[in-house]
Amino acid sequence: MKCKHLLLGLIAACAAVFSCQQPDRDLSMPSIEINQRSASVDMPASSFTTMILTNRAWRATADVPWIAIDPESGQGDAFGQTVTITVQKNMGYDRTGHVTFDIVYDSATLPVSQAGIGNPDDFLIFYNDFDLETATQTYGSGGSSWPFLDQFGGWKNEKGVGIANLEYAFGGLSCRNNSSSNGSYSDYSGSGLNNLLFGTANYLAVKNLDLKGNSTFRLSFGSEKYDNNNKDSNFNTNEFFVYASDNAERWVPISYSFNGTAAGRWNLAEAIFSVPAGTEKLSLYLMASVSSVYRVDDLKLEVVQTSGTLLDFSYGIELGSGSGTGGGGTTPSDDYGDAPVKTVKEFIDAADGNTYYKLTGKVSRFSSTYCSFDLTDDSGTIYVYSVDNKDSWSSKIKDGGTVTLAGKYSYYEKNSQHEVVNAQILSFDGESGGSGGSAGEVPFKKLDPASFQEGKYVIAYPSGSSFAIMKNAVQSNYYVAASTFDLSAGTAPTEEHIFTVAKSGSGYTIRNHEGGYVGVEISGTHYNLKPGLATPYVWTFTAQSDGSIEARGSDSGDYVLSFDAGHNDFTLFNKTPSYPTFYYVEGAPSGGGGDTPGGGGSTDDGSTITWEVGLSNQNWAVSNSAEYGAGFAATDGGMTVAYYKAASTTTPIIASDNHIRVYKGSHLSISVPGKTITGVELSCLKAGSSVYCYDLTVAGGSTATADKDALKVSWSGSISSFEADSPNGQIRISEIKVTYK
Repeated sequence: MKCKHLLLGLIAACAAVFSCQQPDRDLSMPSIEINQRSASVDMPASSFTTMILTNRAWRATADVPWIAIDPESGQGDAFGQTVTITVQKNMGYDRTGHVTFDIVYDSATLPVSQAGIGNPDDFLIFYNDFDLETATQTYGSGGSSWPFLDQFGGWKNEKGVGIANLEYAFGGLSCRNNSSSNGSYSDYSGSGLNNLLFGTANYLAVKNLDLKGNSTFRLSFGSEKYDNNNKDSNFNTNEFFVYASDNAERWVPISYSFNGTAAGRWNLAEAIFSVPAGTEKLSLYLMASVSSVYRVDDLKLEVVQTSGTLLDFSYGIELGSGSGTGGGGTTPSDDYGDAPVKTVKEFIDAADGNTYYKLTGKVSRFSSTYCSFDLTDDSGTIYVYSVDNKDSWSSKIKDGGTVTLAGKYSYYEKNSQHEVVNAQILSFDGESGGSGGSAGEVPFKKLDPASFQEGKYVIAYPSGSSFAIMKNAVQSNYYVAASTFDLSAGTAPTEEHIFTVAKSGSGYTIRNHEGGYVGVEISGTHYNLKPGLATPYVWTFTAQSDGSIEARGSDSGDYVLSFDAGHNDFTLFNKTPSYPTFYYVEGAPSGGGGDTPGGGGSTDDGSTITWEVGLSNQNWAVSNSAEYGAGFAATDGGMTVAYYKAASTTTPIIASDNHIRVYKGSHLSISVPGKTITGVELSCLKAGSSVYCYDLTVAGGSTATADKDALKVSWSGSISSFEADSPNGQIRISEIKVTYK
């Protein structure tokens, strides 16, 4: 009993003590407080405690995933309750989150700041939302067009730590503020206001961004595809291309993902990539292969700490400014021919994204837009994402043929797809199991414009055009009779490709194999001849300085082939026409193209042969020399020209549309069988400030001398075969003139 009285006394005493410590609070009113206003922690994971004072049941929540709370709820306690806040390790920028304590009737918030690698603005290399000034539809001759970028400076709203030496280059782009990136058709938090529409011959280059010593980046941009014509508004990464360069000369593709799947809606495109150590500057390049369907907003390059795909700038491609691509530069010098050979399975198993390997296999699902396809051998199939030297091969690759290439490995996670990237085509045979063919094997020859006359012809328009040959039996009813014949297909033209040219007064008429007259189709639209013109429609043909023929219709005034589109005259060609080229099949004049198939050559009184060098002018094909290694050769007009790798560090590439490249250390061979060569004159090219014109060392001890101002390399002497090396630099040869006896 004595103990019981003692215990009650202690309880009473304790109650008296706590009664003195109890705060003077009105327990009938909801109340919540935190014993600190904010908290700051360092980058490593850590925990700290805070105390809440409340007289009601409470629940705590964090607005960021990197903050954890223990406990997350409790009952009211006027004496306070300790809560532990745990923060995860921070590998990114400085950041701030918030812990909110809620008693339904009231709440209190604790800001929690954690140190990181720095302020996000310090890692923003470049950002442009194109919103400096609002674009208005008040430009053009009628004052109702959106401005092109050179007409309006309000799209230049760049910021970032890397823009001190920023330069823009662009073509075919207009600035618009319709179809906003933050409107009802957007699925990302776009900036709205202005965006850029990629029109005809479009590109945007952002050059000379200072990387500030960083090596891994996130590139992002908002984009929308809306095709008002054929209603295909699904974003396609094979139509919109992104490149990067360390010198604005060699450009490598960046593989990126587009977050959206809904047609015609804005969303974010992004890529994570790394650049080699020591890279100081970066240039970006965006372009669409189709016109007026793609838009871009919120272009951003920022530093990130995660790993990314390493870009290899040593294997970049050219993007020449002359054709609306604005890149400039040269193809790098590298030896793909020495790349190790692997099967598809071995290539995938190696998964080596830094090494070039050689693959050989069958082609399927070929797409000429980006020169991409599936490559299959006995061990498996892999996707060739793109071909860097596509300009030389896009017209050559065909499904079913065998291709040999060198490329690097990549894995495109979005499509769970193994890929060959930075691919360089080394050879293609054109046929399954065969040697294929070339234009030189086709039984027709390029016409000498000065000798144009009656005969049967194949008509070919310039590469990349969308023109097709049409015919009609009734003047007002034109339709497609045959597509433009592909001179690179390696096959002879069929009857439907052949047109008859006949004299008509001072001009000529053209009929297809069914006797109908010829018109044209332009980008899928059929155009009739101008009403009121006489039938047959008479054409006159005039030789042009570039070796092509101008086909000018009767009553067409200052224009070439004027057609009616609706109620308006449609001018097919104007002051700068792309003239069609005529190739004869039979009944052609003598002296029109040399003595052998292939064309492009002409003879001058039996002692001179002149070539205008080009892929479609001669039958360039793979050639291997036991002495000089891999290369290419062509025979035309009784002359054979070949160029080989020899001592060069660069594997030769096939002729382009207007030249061949004899790299430094490569070997050039010219021969006219049974004849003695007495003179050689090579016309060279320049690109920007680079002059591709150097002396050649000729077998026998003489020198072919370069005149860089005249862009000529000249040699004279007496030799059975002109064998020469280029010890000093790359020579780009656009014309070859050889005299012989």
